[in-house]
Amino acid sequence: MFTLLSILIGLITLFLNNHLLGRFFMFFTFFTFSCVLDGNFIGLWDDMYVYSKAINTPEVYVFWFGSALGYLGFCLCNHRSITYSIQYIDYVPVQMLDVKRLAFFARLIAFISISAACINTLKAGNISLMFLSPREWELAFGSNVFLNYLYFSHLSALILLSVLIALKKAKFLDFSLLVLCLAISTLHGIKFTILHAFVFLSLALYTLNNNKIPKAVLLIGIIFTALIFSFFIFVRGGGAEGVLNYIISASVNSIYIINKSSFVDYGNMGAIFPIDANLIEKVASRFSGESHISRGVSADTGFLLNNKYNLQSALTIISITGPVGYVFISCVLGLLIRAIPRKMSLFQMAFLVHLLNTLLMLFTTWEFYKFKLLFNLFLMFVLSGFIHHKITFSLAKKNILKMKV
Repeated sequence: MFTLLSILIGLITLFLNNHLLGRFFMFFTFFTFSCVLDGNFIGLWDDMYVYSKAINTPEVYVFWFGSALGYLGFCLCNHRSITYSIQYIDYVPVQMLDVKRLAFFARLIAFISISAACINTLKAGNISLMFLSPREWELAFGSNVFLNYLYFSHLSALILLSVLIALKKAKFLDFSLLVLCLAISTLHGIKFTILHAFVFLSLALYTLNNNKIPKAVLLIGIIFTALIFSFFIFVRGGGAEGVLNYIISASVNSIYIINKSSFVDYGNMGAIFPIDANLIEKVASRFSGESHISRGVSADTGFLLNNKYNLQSALTIISITGPVGYVFISCVLGLLIRAIPRKMSLFQMAFLVHLLNTLLMLFTTWEFYKFKLLFNLFLMFVLSGFIHHKITFSLAKKNILKMKV
């Protein structure tokens, strides 16, 4: 029933002018939660219930209603016909780029990230641990916070390289670096690291192609799908069923969290307003050089129903006083995407990619404030100033000379 209702609501919103991909990602979260509710009613997820059981209760249905309101709120707040472009000196002079600087920084950041990946790999030891003991490999590979963040800069490199490709200024070296940046994402041993690399590149290429899916994105999607299925076949196990269970498990966990929480205990204010004592402590620990142990390999893994799935939908992560927080954040995300200008700077493009990635991952987590993504956003802010500055100054000087003549 809830699956059918979500499809009907999705069809209604087709009449609105939204960012098409953003609306699809938002709908995917809503649709997934709806399917999980119906599947739970007929007992499809019973194999996940090892330690306890998630039950459809009136409170869970309230959250479904909140999920529907969140989706509709996003669509209404995002209602606008949108076409994006990013241009440089040979095109119409709006948000111009210094192509030489763009190429230099794209190659520099890619080289730094690839070098950090090589150092981390050598430092971690026997690479066979990635398959024999993934948690141990992850811990060894990502233990140094400074090298880790240099490694994570491959996301910025991929965005910069995608701009070079879109402007038809990419050379063989740039394509080689792009392939290497995608390849090193597999070395961390974490699915999200691989996912971010392929998603950020695909979203950047999609945006640069005026919100159309280029052939390159289809190829990237095929490669990513092959990697994920290989992981679930040879490392984690489960094959296609494992992939499906991984997608729906977050919503199953959220139902269980709703069952066990009181009306005012869902989520936490830190998910919406993250600047607090805990944030300061985390930042201090990261930049002090302390070994970083990710949640996946720490003692506090967050497993609730079994030892395979420890994630939950953003529906419960960012819900304050029931699903109100989720509805509020959904509307904010819609307004933020609507606020992106049609002629973007590099930073604005990176922020749009960041927003779309956040929307994509709502079904399984809340990534808006993820440290490594914010680090790349800050890096793109700095680089954007350098890459745009020179060309703007040159144009101003050229216009002054014309006025004098």
